[in-house]
Parts: sequence; structure tokens; C-alpha cells
Amino acid sequence: MPSTNKRDMIIEKAEPIFARFGLKKSTMQGIAKELQLQKGALYYYFKNKEDLFMAVIEKESNKLKSSILKQIKKIESPRKKLLNFFIARLKYLEEKSEYYTTLKDEYFEGLSFGGKILEKYFLWEQETIENILKEGMDKGVFKKNLKKIPAITSAMVIALKGMEYQWAVNNNVKSMYKNIDSFFKIIYEGIGA
Repeated sequence: MPSTNKRDMIIEKAEPIFARFGLKKSTMQGIAKELQLQKGALYYYFKNKEDLFMAVIEKESNKLKSSILKQIKKIESPRKKLLNFFIARLKYLEEKSEYYTTLKDEYFEGLSFGGKILEKYFLWEQETIENILKEGMDKGVFKKNLKKIPAITSAMVIALKGMEYQWAVNNNVKSMYKNIDSFFKIIYEGIGA
């Protein structure tokens, strides 16, 4: 089996282990046993447990991007694209709730080693939202003179993170969707053409 395929297989099979036990309680020995590999085989592909965990996070980040893009690319209206961006992101989290629920305590403790991957993802979110805003300006859906697009984009990403936090703490999906609707009503009153 080519090494990239084996590496991908390890990442794929390690994800549910991290989802079940979290980072702290998962071990390379346990992961190797679950995969029916020697522990040394894991170290051929990953420096340590954290390195493997970050590969899982990066894979999930890419799946999330792909899921969001799939939902917004087929939509013409920039308003609906923004709404669907938020909904697609939160639906993905809902689908992966077991994984995120297990890891939320570690997330809120501030696992700093994941910073670069998360930062890269957050930059992608900002860029995607900014592009939707610019498309809306070009189509006359949003005000042509939106001079503070980076500030608006940043506020939207922060709001999304707040909704994600609310979901992680309360695990209340219905209130998230209500909050999304309320949030966009407020936003569109401020930037609508």
C-alpha cells in the first residue's frame, strides 16, 4: 500500500478513536491496537499523538470547507449564500456532534498546537464571507459603498464562533437556527440595498 494511502487510512481510522476518548485519553498504543498495527508503524507517519490528532483536525477542516462550498456554490443570491454558509457550518457541526462534544472540553482549555490549522480555516471563512459580500455589492443586493468589509466579515465570523460556542455549551440546535435568522435580519437591515 502506498505510504500516502496508509497515512490517510490511519487518519480515517484514528478519527473515531479521538471522538470516543478525546485527545488526552487516546494513546498511540491504543490507536495502533485498534488499527491492528505495530505502534512503531504509527510513528513512521506521525511524530506523536498530537501530530496524528492535528492530521485528523486538518482532514475535518477540509471536509467542512468542502461541505460549505457544496451548499453555497449552487445558490445565486448572495443573501441566501451568507445564510447557507452559516447553516451549512452549523449542520456539519451537528452531524459531527459526537466528535465535537468529546473534544469541546479540550478545545475550551485552549489546545494551542492546533492554532495554525484553525487559523488557516478561520482565514478561509473570512475570505469566503468577504467574497460573498463583494458579490452582493456587485449585484446591487448589498450597498455599493460597504467600505468596512473586513470589519463586517470579522463581525460575522465572531458571531458564528459565538453560535458555535453556544452549541458546544448548551447543545441546543434549535436556538442556534433561531439565532442565525435573528442575526441576518439585523445584518440585512444594516447592509441591504
